[in-house]
Amino acid sequence: MEHYETEQQVELNNLDQRMRDAYKETQRVASKGEAARASRMRFLAACVLAVLIGLLLAIFF
Repeated sequence: MEHYETEQQVELNNLDQRMRDAYKETQRVASKGEAARASRMRFLAACVLAVLIGLLLAIFF
């Protein structure tokens, strides 16, 4: 009985380690350059949206 429990514990530990490894592999880490580029793109998109809204307001009012 004790041997069977030990096998189960080893299997559970292996499964737990594989799950941790799989989770780490799915986590994407953005470099500082990528983060800065994404920030610039969001800012640019916000500016374009503001200009479009301003143009629409100028046309209709």
